[in-house]
Amino acid sequence: MNVMCVRRFKHREACVACLAISWAVSVWIVVARQISYLADALVEAAVQSAAADEPDGAHYRRDGQPARLAILGLGKLGGNELNFSSDIDLIPFYDQEGETRGGTRSVSNREFFARVVGDLVKLLGDVTELGAAYRVDLRLRPEGSAGPVVRSLGSMLHYYDTAGRTWERQAFVKSRGSGWR
Repeated sequence: MNVMCVRRFKHREACVACLAISWAVSVWIVVARQISYLADALVEAAVQSAAADEPDGAHYRRDGQPARLAILGLGKLGGNELNFSSDIDLIPFYDQEGETRGGTRSVSNREFFARVVGDLVKLLGDVTELGAAYRVDLRLRPEGSAGPVVRSLGSMLHYYDTAGRTWERQAFVKSRGSGWR
């Protein structure tokens, strides 16, 4: 998948939503939900593409099972309330520590998934002649910009249990998970 393909797809679907509003076929709440689902689909596609392009093999947990990545959408995305100019607030995390196998070298799951998330941000956020698909905001993750881009589920739970502030926990009121991949 390339950046231009993502932009064209988003533009086409946004035009459909605009037409639905202007023709009074849909009410705004339905269109906001459609725009949110569009973002979900593009995040999913970007993660799949980024993971497939990694040269370091498949990612595994310590127990030998494949490691999985999940992404939480918060704010307007989490509440299915995106509008045409919204950014998307994401918190990525993986299920367990481990490492990759079968590639050019072995790396930790944290390193593997950090590169996947970095590629996801580039695919969605890099500005081209068609603009950016979305501004991706990862600052709501534990420790914000000072923390790692992605953490294990255990590390996330420990953070929110011991160091997380009330407003950080309250942000989950408007959150939706993308499921494990």
